[in-house]
Amino acid sequence: SGLGEETLLRLLDRIDVIESFNARCLAPGDNTSARRFAAEHGIPAIAVSDAHSPGELGQSYVELPDFDGPTRFLESLKQARLVKKHSSPLVHLASRWAVTRRKLLHWSPTD
Repeated sequence: SGLGEETLLRLLDRIDVIESFNARCLAPGDNTSARRFAAEHGIPAIAVSDAHSPGELGQSYVELPDFDGPTRFLESLKQARLVKKHSSPLVHLASRWAVTRRKLLHWSPTD
């Protein structure tokens, strides 16, 4: 869901790139909305794994031509190829378990 379209429109002159595909996203409409917003406003789009564990690394990424410096990076993004692969929904269970486990291991009766 991110910031929401109203906020993005207010910040439009400060946005260089939009995350248009998040491999961990459970609501496909969020990725679709981000992709649409980027296209409508001529903003380069990227794809990310949003990895929370080693097995998720590289699920999604961006392949782009070589660049040198921030300006050339943004130009290169316009020619990028987005590699998009969804993570298994089960990765969210693993993340929840990791948070719960960490809390249990650090819990004390005085908490």
